[in-house]
Parts: sequence; C-alpha cells; structure tokens
Amino acid sequence: MQSLAARAIKLYARRFMKPASGGPDEVVAHLRRVIDRAPTVTRLPKGVARRPAAADELAGNGGEWVGVPGATRVILHHHGGAYVSGRPGTYVNLGGALAKALCASAMLASYRLAPEHPYPAAIDDALATYRALIERTPPESVAVMGDSAGGGLTLALLVRLRDEGLPLPAAGVLLSPWTDLTDEAESRRRNREADDMLLPETLTATASAYLAGGDVKAPWVSPGLGDLSGLPPLLVTVDESEILLDDSVRVVDGARAAGGEARLIRTRGLFHVWPAMTPLLREGRETTTEIARFLDERMAS
Repeated sequence: MQSLAARAIKLYARRFMKPASGGPDEVVAHLRRVIDRAPTVTRLPKGVARRPAAADELAGNGGEWVGVPGATRVILHHHGGAYVSGRPGTYVNLGGALAKALCASAMLASYRLAPEHPYPAAIDDALATYRALIERTPPESVAVMGDSAGGGLTLALLVRLRDEGLPLPAAGVLLSPWTDLTDEAESRRRNREADDMLLPETLTATASAYLAGGDVKAPWVSPGLGDLSGLPPLLVTVDESEILLDDSVRVVDGARAAGGEARLIRTRGLFHVWPAMTPLLREGRETTTEIARFLDERMAS
C-alpha cells in the first residue's frame, strides 16, 4: 500500500513543481526556483560523515562527499535537474544510506549547467571527474549513478568511456533516467497527466537549452537511442506514471539485446526519482536497499 508520505510528496510535486511551461527561459527559472531552493532534511546514518569535495577531485561547480571511515568503494552520483538546475546536496541522504550499506564513499558531483554552459559541458565535466576518481580508486570498486537528467548523463558517460576505450566502472544505476531528448517517446503523451512532476513541454524546453542547436540524437546526448553494447551491469528504476517510462524500458531492453546485464525496478503509485527521498519515505528505503544489494554483488571491496 502506498505510504502517507508518498501521497503527500505527490500532492506537493503536482502543486509546486509540475507547472513548468513556456519557453526555455521561463522553464529554467521555474526549475531553479523549485529545485535549487527546495528545503532538505539531512538524516545521515550513524558513522557517515559529510565534507565538501576538493577542487582537484571533480570538475563542475563543487560537490560533496558522504562516506564511512575506511571506505573501500566509491559511488559517483550525478544530480538531476533537466541539465539546467539541481544541486548535489539534495542527495546527501541517499548517498549516505548507500555509503553505510556498502562501506563506501559517495561523491555527489556537480557539472556545468545549461543554458550558460550547453552540451558538451556536462559530459566533459562528468568524464573529468570520473578520470580523477579512478586515479585514486580502482574502477572495479567504483559505481556510477544518477537521476533524471543525471541518469541520462550517467549513461552517456558509460557510452563515452566505452567509445574512448577507458576503464569502465563495476556498475551503473539510473533513477528515472532521461535518456532520449527527442519528443518521440510515446510515454511523454500517455503519461502527461499521470506524472506528478514533469510535463513534456518542460523536457522540450530544457533539451533546447542544453543542446543549443546540437544533434538531439547524438549518442552522448540521447544515449538510450544508441548502441548499448559493452556496458557494465545496469540497474534502472522508474514508476509506471512517469513520462520518462519509455526511456527506462528502452535502456533495459537495449542493454539486454546487446548482450549486457540490466535490471528494471518498475513501480506503481510512486513518482519521479522516489529513492532520493530515503530515509523519509518507506518506499525510498526499500528501493535503496535493493540498489545497495545490486551494487554489493558487483563492486570489488
């Protein structure tokens, strides 16, 4: 049964987050207002510490570490926000829960945002951060993850690593990922009213801001449309109500068809990127436990 917390979050999101329409400038302003200024409650597990990332540890505009003493694994997380907004600090609770479960440190990374810094700034920053990270940690002890646009960025990073012959991490986790920046996915229309957080118009406007005239079907822009062979194991989460449902299903199907390992967690009655609400949301805690189990089985310690 859907928790009371899930119902409350869905109502809040529909009232304050979803009404983002208009041109790119209006949508960017709306998302930065509701996402970047949203209050957050920090409830780190016992033994998990938080500190700013050093300048030589990541590209972008700053970031944070959450982790346990003696960590032997690293999780690199890319925040959502439609490539135009978002902040690493939103994911402190999620990163802390995974760090505790996996004896790990989680790097909550930033990257340059559009429209001030259009493509390929975000993917260049993600690559630079990952390369700096694996200078300190073996790639087999690293997992990469991200949510929404950050999930698409994470998949794009994996494709770019493969394309450039660079060491791949042990696994990837994509939470409600935006992996197709075209307007062609049928779930954009089918779930337009059901989705509590996003409108198709929001994606169209922010894709325009991010691309600045570039090719929307380029493999490092819409990685869900391209070749997904040769990637590490993937775990993808999505709710039935999301306009990004087809993005998630297509990635899992594409990775499996290419001979890879991909698992899909597909829920009903939740909302976009619900694991980020752990530990305040029961369903978030449950899914985070599944993510930790998936990573624990694939990451070297």
